[in-house]
Amino acid sequence: MSKANGLNQLIFPSLLVSSVLLASTTGNSWFWLVAIYFLLVLCCKRQWRLLAVAVFCGFFCLWRLSYWPTLELGAVADETCQLTCTVKGDTIEINGDKITFDAWTTRGKLAVTTYAAKDEVATWRTLRNKELQIKGQGVYSRGTPQRNLGGFSYRYYLYAHGYSGSFQIKKILGKTETPASFSVQRLRGYLISHVETTFPPKTGLYLKALLFGHKDGAFQSIAQGFKQTGILHLFSISGLHLWFFFGLVDKFLRRVGLTKEESFLPMVLVLVGGFWLFGGSASVLRATCAVFLQRVLALGHWRLSSLDRFSLVLVGVQLVWPTYLLTTGGHLSLYLAWLLLYVPQRPGKWRQGLWLSLLPAPLLMYLFAEWSWVGGILTVLCVPLFSWLLLPGSLLLLGASLITPLPKVFLEIVEGFFEVLGNLLSGGGGFSWITGQPPVLLVIGCLLGGVYLYECRSKWTVMLCVCFPLFVGSFPFDERISFVDVGQGDSVVFRSRGNREVMVLDTGGRLNFKEDWAQGYQAPNSEYTLIPFLKSQGVRRISRLILTHGDVDHMGDAQSLFETFVVEEVLLPAGSHQHENIQKLIRLLPEKTVVREILAPERIGGVFSLEVLAPETVGKGENEDSLVLTAYWNHRRFLFTGDLDQAGERRLLKDYHQLRADVLKVGHHGSRSSTDPVFLQALQVKEAVISCGVKNSFGHPHEEVLTALKKAQVQVWRTDQQGMIYFSSQSAQAAWVRKDWQKTGVSGRIMR
Repeated sequence: MSKANGLNQLIFPSLLVSSVLLASTTGNSWFWLVAIYFLLVLCCKRQWRLLAVAVFCGFFCLWRLSYWPTLELGAVADETCQLTCTVKGDTIEINGDKITFDAWTTRGKLAVTTYAAKDEVATWRTLRNKELQIKGQGVYSRGTPQRNLGGFSYRYYLYAHGYSGSFQIKKILGKTETPASFSVQRLRGYLISHVETTFPPKTGLYLKALLFGHKDGAFQSIAQGFKQTGILHLFSISGLHLWFFFGLVDKFLRRVGLTKEESFLPMVLVLVGGFWLFGGSASVLRATCAVFLQRVLALGHWRLSSLDRFSLVLVGVQLVWPTYLLTTGGHLSLYLAWLLLYVPQRPGKWRQGLWLSLLPAPLLMYLFAEWSWVGGILTVLCVPLFSWLLLPGSLLLLGASLITPLPKVFLEIVEGFFEVLGNLLSGGGGFSWITGQPPVLLVIGCLLGGVYLYECRSKWTVMLCVCFPLFVGSFPFDERISFVDVGQGDSVVFRSRGNREVMVLDTGGRLNFKEDWAQGYQAPNSEYTLIPFLKSQGVRRISRLILTHGDVDHMGDAQSLFETFVVEEVLLPAGSHQHENIQKLIRLLPEKTVVREILAPERIGGVFSLEVLAPETVGKGENEDSLVLTAYWNHRRFLFTGDLDQAGERRLLKDYHQLRADVLKVGHHGSRSSTDPVFLQALQVKEAVISCGVKNSFGHPHEEVLTALKKAQVQVWRTDQQGMIYFSSQSAQAAWVRKDWQKTGVSGRIMR
């Protein structure tokens, strides 16, 4: 970065404004200390003009924030109500029978969900280029908070993206179209529908993502592969398509003879329209602000250093979007833009790509708990492909299709090209390393230290800033038994220090009663629950996957674990291979994974040493054949009974007269078919964990079970209320994740 172009004075005021905004939006006192530090820096340097600029910009940012929704940290009950929603058709997304869109109501901007019958889906597609008024009766929610360590907080996501909450429409009471008038959003909706109806499926997905930032459920299915190579941000955070489009507009304005002064106003209008046309994402906003600043500086013949330009863009995006720095796209887009100020493009793009892989590594580890070591290289190498082929080609395809129908043979060739391209870009599973989530202060230190060492030409020592958080994130210092909140299902993780031994007891799974057409794209439930948790703990290898029986809510997500981690051994109750679900799983297992059936009495594992109590005879993998395990760990006796019924509980008491349990994983999710009061009294249970889904259709846990537990004076922990429940070797008490449960507890990091 050349310092001859400016004085680099604006970075301190911009960081002061950003710190104040972060302190105001997160309530974290550390950001106030950072803001005070930058304030003292400006005062000590007697930079009163810069301080005045910071105060001026900060005032307007806080004024903008005053109109932003609030983040509720306490427990907030859902509310059944009627709302009239103003819907922009271009936000409508269709995934099977699920319809989602953004709506503006008296409660602010809401993320709305409803479900359509098969014959209604086509009608919803025709509404993309319209503006609607929909009156609906349903459930208003502030969003689900984080439920697992390393997990996703929908409530935080809604707040960061300017939503006041979510609204699930149970019944549409009325739907009317507003009078037709031109708007950029109507145009965007029309073009999205045109692409869907004109082009083959794969081509349509890429065109919608590249040109309009429209990434629906179908695109998410192919995006999973891009995550493995680190190339996904070309679609989500680069803003490359916007720069290309504005460049074309600028060339056109010059060709028609307009001067810089004459083209300024038309270009500003194009910028505003382009922001909405391309979806208004974090990267689109940053690129729009950068282009606007570029035009203003050219109009006034002002020269600023690259760092000063970055500083102005940093403040500009927060003037428009006060919680910009709370979004994942905002983090990545701004950090990579800042990084490009220091990493030269010459000599050799592969070298630039190498440093763009290494320097952001701590941030990627913190956000995603994994890192692709070739991500930066592939990104740099693919930029020419996107700039010179995909973006121009996509625009030409769209333009030609609006003028005349394209030949079927030609469309098949284009579809084949995108199919090959997708396979090439997503075929990098071996390029991604699970790293765990290092502490945030360590991440910040390594990000800044890495750039400093790079500037000092001590480039090989930059590896220390990559390896250190990699080691810390993947080497936890405690042992832990975690009851993962997988919704209506079971999953327990046993993890030793340094992940030397990791055992997973059941995986959970989604119970699906929909027809095939209505399912759409559905990622495995574990992609949002069990897998993020394991990644956040730095788990790469699972020593043993133990399945208690063949029900979907216990083993339905097992296949997704094999696709993400190395699973050394699968343990099943003897005879469970006869169960249909187990048979399907065994056929898909990797060759190196050992499958073993077990019976009581047998011992499993090393650190946790699980003892098998049942079954004693060969079964068929049904509830009554559930694997029953007990473990003594950290001065507690744990008992895990799967979906064992009361008859099975009585057999346990008969076979093991001295059986005791300090912590009981309540059988069958708290169903009345399990947890006999006599069983509880005999075990002398002190704590019980019930794993069940929020407002599940089975009514678990049943009142009879809760009453029995209360009479036995058992402390009850419920995943539907408290989220993940876990026991650590460093604590004598259980901890839970839900921050809003009685406003106490232990919480992991909130993911964006």
